[in-house]
Amino acid sequence: IYTEADWNECTIYDQFSGYVVSKAMAEKKAWEIMTEAGRKNDLVTICPSFVLGPMLSSRADGMAIQTIARLLDGSQFVSGCRPLRFPIVDVRDVATAHIRAAFLPHASGRYIVTATTGVVPMYSAL
Repeated sequence: IYTEADWNECTIYDQFSGYVVSKAMAEKKAWEIMTEAGRKNDLVTICPSFVLGPMLSSRADGMAIQTIARLLDGSQFVSGCRPLRFPIVDVRDVATAHIRAAFLPHASGRYIVTATTGVVPMYSAL
């Protein structure tokens, strides 16, 4: 079980994890800057799991779309199909979390936004 106290410790930069690594590094830097400024309680970060949902544009270069495409064409795995589960969150829930973080005066800290019912087998999400 992960909580807001846990961090992604991945440091491998490749086509699949560079995005994830950069997100963790950017958040850690934000916390460092706010702590040094004595304003740690003023920072709120939203850490969503795998975000899916309606798109606002026709762009096909987003991380979620690329991941789904790789799952469908088989390139996600080097050898064979493995049982795969993702913690998924709806993009509308992530938007709600951002709005609450911005406007609720008591919001402070890190918030992991994901489904509360556990991970979803990827075939059922497709």
